[in-house]
Amino acid sequence: MLSKKSLEAADRVFDWGISNLLDVWSLIYTPQFEQAVKLLSTHRIWVIGMGKAGALGSKFASSLASNGRPAAYIHAGEMLHGDLGAVQRGDVLVAISNSGRTDEVIRVATKAKMIGAKVILLTGHSRTKLAGMADIVLCYGKIHEACSLHLTPTTSILVILAICDALTMAVQVTVGTTVSQYSIYHHAGYLGQTARMLLRRKNKNG
Repeated sequence: MLSKKSLEAADRVFDWGISNLLDVWSLIYTPQFEQAVKLLSTHRIWVIGMGKAGALGSKFASSLASNGRPAAYIHAGEMLHGDLGAVQRGDVLVAISNSGRTDEVIRVATKAKMIGAKVILLTGHSRTKLAGMADIVLCYGKIHEACSLHLTPTTSILVILAICDALTMAVQVTVGTTVSQYSIYHHAGYLGQTARMLLRRKNKNG
């Protein structure tokens, strides 16, 4: 049986996660969120991040792409070793950095701005060099991680994921993604089968 301390550590993930999600809910009603949705709905998108933020960035880009947006995740380190050439003037670079001080992300964002791309930043800190150069800053504030060491990204990951999903769903409605389109973009697997089933049902019912 788990010790009391172990159970308390596990419980804290849910407790702090729910509390922080409720605290940042209002972010979707800000002008910055609206501006971000508009850019993501009309431009080609590149997403970057390092570590756990990078894993979230990969999921975010994949979700956008499955809804018809030209989006892809590129590792910030790889961008600094040649992949930055994929970014063109008029593109949108979404940078995810809880601290706002991730060196690789700062360097990529700086170069992307030089190229002529727009930068959207998801961060917990608005008074950083990275926030200063971004065109749009979605700042959710300082997050205390639900980790007994105060180190492992936990609560911040839940918050960033929620913001990314909120952006994706707002973009989905804004661009008017249909079940027919989704069945093409996400053709294989259970979701692809479900989308085609919904499409057949829709066509049958007129």
